[in-house]
Amino acid sequence: MARRPESISKFIAPGVICAFAVLMLVWTYEYQPAMRRLPLLVAWSTIFFAILDGLSRTDSKMGRAINGLFSWGFGMPDISGRISPSLRTEVRSIAWIAGFVALVAAAGFYAAIPIYILLATRLQARAGWLTSAAAALAVLGAVWALFSGLLDYHIYSGLLFR
Repeated sequence: MARRPESISKFIAPGVICAFAVLMLVWTYEYQPAMRRLPLLVAWSTIFFAILDGLSRTDSKMGRAINGLFSWGFGMPDISGRISPSLRTEVRSIAWIAGFVALVAAAGFYAAIPIYILLATRLQARAGWLTSAAAALAVLGAVWALFSGLLDYHIYSGLLFR
C-alpha cells in the first residue's frame, strides 16, 4: 500500500501558535528586564511546545517517539464520518470555561485553579475524590511555586480578595 503524503492542514494550528509566540517574544524585548521575565518564559515555552506539537503530527520516527512519550497510551479517537458534537455538549464545554473565568474574576487564580481542577477531574474525568484533590493541590503548588517563588510575580487575586 502506498503511503499518502501528509496533509499540510494538520500543521496549521502549531504553526499559527508558534508564529504568535515568536511575535510575543519580539514584543517582550521592548519591556524592562524585570517585566519581561514572565512573558519570556511563556513565549519560549509556547514556541517549544508548538514545535513539539508540529513534530508529533509527522509520521516520522521522531513524531512517533514524541507521541509515545506524551500520549501515555491514549490516542485520539477516529472521528471520520461522525457528526459534530451536540449543542448540549458544546454549551457544557463553554460553560466550564466561562465558569473558570468567572471564578478567577471573583476569587482570583489561587482559589479558582484548585476548585476548577478538583471539579473537572472529579466530574469530567470521573476520577476519585482523593486523586482529584491531589491533582488540584499539585497544580496549585506548581502555579504558586512558579509565580510567587520563582518569578516573584503577584497574580490576580480576584474582586473578593482585593
